[in-house]
Amino acid sequence: MFWDRFELLCSERGEKTTPVGVKIGEVSSAAVVRWKKGAMPGPKILLKLAAYFGVSVAYLKGLSDDRNPPAPPGNEKAPASAGAVGGLTDDGQKLHDALVAAGWIQPGQDITPQQMQALRGLSDAAKAILRQE
Repeated sequence: MFWDRFELLCSERGEKTTPVGVKIGEVSSAAVVRWKKGAMPGPKILLKLAAYFGVSVAYLKGLSDDRNPPAPPGNEKAPASAGAVGGLTDDGQKLHDALVAAGWIQPGQDITPQQMQALRGLSDAAKAILRQE
């Protein structure tokens, strides 16, 4: 399902899959061929591709047919890309945008300071694990 969505999004932009994968995902052309054969890109690449195409990771992976699900009632705010959300710092905004791209929160959805602190702790833990590999 990923490949079909990726190919469709590329064609809608008039771009070919391999150059987009190499440029956005920073992967080899061989990796793009593996995607075509059914492999799934890793989380970092999925986030980059979702941000590039302006869709959620859930859409890219075929878990949702909604490219960007509508905001829940009462939370209709400007998308995160339209500017800072809730006075976030640049790092906070990047984290917010990554969460939107992953489909974990809605565009414009505010994150409480407590949630932001928890997410930063999770991010730090993930970085530590990745450094060990």
